[in-house]
Amino acid sequence: MAIERLLSGSIQERIEELLRPEDLVMEAARDLVKDEIKGYIRQKIDENPELKEDLKETIESYFVAKARSAFAEVKASRSALKLGMNLLPEEMQHEFAELVMNMFEKELGELLERAL
Repeated sequence: MAIERLLSGSIQERIEELLRPEDLVMEAARDLVKDEIKGYIRQKIDENPELKEDLKETIESYFVAKARSAFAEVKASRSALKLGMNLLPEEMQHEFAELVMNMFEKELGELLERAL
């Protein structure tokens, strides 16, 4: 669709429409302000070693908590899956297990592709 619009009419007009200089200027200004704020925050943190260490510990605790939460969700999902398997008639359990394995393989493959 975008290519069709580029090819129809003046190419210069279409390129200007896509780039919109005023949007680029606003985005650049926003980035500069954010960089200044980040620099100011970094300076204040670097000036206070106690605060720096406290922030470091807080961030580590936060990520550990997030990891524990994700792990708990995985364990809960596994338990729910086991329960579901036990509720199925025996003749359906094998078919269901294959279906679930294929689903997880696909999801895991997509996750690894995005991560790498």
